[in-house]
Amino acid sequence: MNRKEAFPRAAIGCVLATAGLMTSAPALAEVSFTPRVGVFFDNASQRTSAGSATSPNVQAFLDNLSTIVTQYSGTMANQVTTTGKSTQPAIPQYGGTLTFGIGEGGNTDIALTALYGKTHLKGDVFEQTTLLSVSVLGASAIDSIVQRMSYDNDYARLDLEATLQHRLNETFSFVGGFRAEKTTADRPTTVIETGSVNTLNALANRTNQLLVAAGGQPLAGAYVYPQGAPYTFDRHIRAWAYSLRAGAAAYSPIGEKHLFFVNGMLHITRDPAATVTDRAGTVSSKYRFGPSAETTVGPDISVGYLYRFSDRFALDARYRATIYFPISGDFDFKDSQIKHGLMVGFSTWFGGR
Repeated sequence: MNRKEAFPRAAIGCVLATAGLMTSAPALAEVSFTPRVGVFFDNASQRTSAGSATSPNVQAFLDNLSTIVTQYSGTMANQVTTTGKSTQPAIPQYGGTLTFGIGEGGNTDIALTALYGKTHLKGDVFEQTTLLSVSVLGASAIDSIVQRMSYDNDYARLDLEATLQHRLNETFSFVGGFRAEKTTADRPTTVIETGSVNTLNALANRTNQLLVAAGGQPLAGAYVYPQGAPYTFDRHIRAWAYSLRAGAAAYSPIGEKHLFFVNGMLHITRDPAATVTDRAGTVSSKYRFGPSAETTVGPDISVGYLYRFSDRFALDARYRATIYFPISGDFDFKDSQIKHGLMVGFSTWFGGR
């Protein structure tokens, strides 16, 4: 095989190592290793349909009010809205991919990829409003409680992937595999709260009216919402996601040194219930990593370019984006999330010619 014929197979073998997406192993060598560096973005914190981060103080207030309303056979409607902004964490990643051929014929290969990274993100600010509409003992009132929350986050991410590829020719391959992603976060949250207690005061007035009508003295006084100094509660969150993926890869070599490629796969991903450790109080939070399990589906697409220095060395760059549409769990189907990033790798081939 001359150099011109060998390039597509060797280059495709390098593309195979691109973040675990398989292509064929090179004809010139049986094994390649690709150190990788890149940056990863995750917009999960910007999802809103199941957004909720109720502080321990507010939750205790709502629980007590619900107990009172239930005791007197009243009704209470509770609506929570969340506004604000969130920055996608940019997580630097480093690691590598090991690629090797299996079976006879040299058309089937495996790539094993491991990537790790961590970052610090400060300044996410959310404002959550809890609107209450209460009717009890003939008295009706509307209350609102506003929480302004700012996060100081430490993220860490581990990405493990095993991918199998079968090459049909020099420009097309079938690909599929398994991916496991672990994300951990330390999220100290500073909270400032303001609120009204119209319901309690309406109930107190109604109670006093009933006492006076019965010939007694009014007993209940006026209530005010406890306005305290800003406080912080802390959470450590650990979440795994497991996915199966399958699709195809296409390659377009130009001359003996350049190769453009695209990988398109469909995935089904299972995100089990996250482990949430509260270091101060009990917090109900579905905003960043929901405690409920979730199943998602969607596309996983990579596009990139490779430059071959020689028969043994090549440099490639790619952009990969995975979209997750929920089909079970707390979030709506339309409230998808996207994980994406840029990656650069330098491949070296080993083995006999």
